[in-house]
Amino acid sequence: MRVILILVLASGWPLAGLAQSEPTAIGEEAVVISDAPSESFLEDGVSSAELQLQLQSLYAEIEGLDEVNMTVTNGVVTLSGIVPDEKRRDTAVIIANRFSGVAAVDNNIELDRRLANRLRAGVARVKDGAFELAVILPSLIVALLAVVLFWWFGHMISRRDKVIRRIAPNAFLQALLQQVLKTLFIVGGVTSALFIMNAGGLLGSIAGALGIVGLAIGFATRDTVENFIASILLSLRQPFRAKDHVQIGEYEGKVMRLSSRATILMSLDGNHIRIPNSVVFKSTIVNFSRNPRRRFSFDVGVDTEIPLNEPVDLALSTMRELEGVLDDPEPLCMIKALGDSSVILTILAWVDQREASFGGVRSLALRSVKEAFDQAGVVMPEPIYNVNIRIPSANLQTSPVKKPVSRPSALAVQASPEAAIDQQMANDVGIDGEENLLSENATAE
Repeated sequence: MRVILILVLASGWPLAGLAQSEPTAIGEEAVVISDAPSESFLEDGVSSAELQLQLQSLYAEIEGLDEVNMTVTNGVVTLSGIVPDEKRRDTAVIIANRFSGVAAVDNNIELDRRLANRLRAGVARVKDGAFELAVILPSLIVALLAVVLFWWFGHMISRRDKVIRRIAPNAFLQALLQQVLKTLFIVGGVTSALFIMNAGGLLGSIAGALGIVGLAIGFATRDTVENFIASILLSLRQPFRAKDHVQIGEYEGKVMRLSSRATILMSLDGNHIRIPNSVVFKSTIVNFSRNPRRRFSFDVGVDTEIPLNEPVDLALSTMRELEGVLDDPEPLCMIKALGDSSVILTILAWVDQREASFGGVRSLALRSVKEAFDQAGVVMPEPIYNVNIRIPSANLQTSPVKKPVSRPSALAVQASPEAAIDQQMANDVGIDGEENLLSENATAE
């Protein structure tokens, strides 16, 4: 009976609790079973031999772990043998650690360096990949068709120029709306494709990553984004149109165009002024062309010795006869201040900028009032200074100073300084090639 028990244990039969290292006598000879672990029990009552048999049976069922050997001694599992890759090696350690009562795992497993086995493993992985591709290929084709269909539909919708023109007032907003529509349809197609591929969980990760990337890009391109948004708002609000005479902050000139980045003015000296749209949007804008009627004023001083009604009436009659001065509202002449040596009169009149040049009419008014006062003998005194000079000789003779005789001259409205600017703007063909976001059909602010 003892002989049968020894043969069973020597053959490695997995009988829990029977694998003991004890001397057995056959006749007068003692035999020791050295390949079976020593009998010991773990915390939950499972012996080391039972744990070793369980690990052996589990590793034998997993591909790549069938050549792993182990010994268990007092809760310490020592692994040895050969595995095809690192993944299998880590798997063996993870499995051993999951058994209760395992105190530590000593990993002595080596990677298989045999070329034939590595080639066999590589071929197996290629076959597995090809099989998986064949399984998901129908879904992949349907997903690609969904993306193409959404892209084509978005392209067709964005090509509806008539509908887009009714929504967007200028070319810039039309192009922006078309791009937004295309992007929305492409995003919809990609989302549908991910759901078809049963990868909808990636949407959250993609959205989070895009949020972080967008935040970083926003900080890096803050000025560019600010200019772009200001361009959209200026295109919608239209605070000025092309050829309007405006003053934006400290810059004055005529508007040439509004691009996606800047507003281009031509100063009255013929210089190009490029102002970033973010600055334009935040600045005070004075539009001299929005109201066709514009008032000008100038001051003139008269002698304190003459009655004031005479120069006032003369100034008003002169202004009423001028070409380009409107009768309604009618010109005004008011007393502004009493100076040391003169009375300051302020003359005001209105000009219709659609019919006459504002600068030309104002220049003509100054000239006309000056000549009218000279012809009527209205003195426009200069500041008087009393200078006492002591002259040693009393025989000096002085000749009286003759005043120049003023002669009337033909008066006409001269060309406005802005006329040359208008001609230059008409010849401008867009040197920088940028679009003009200003539209005559858009609603002005």
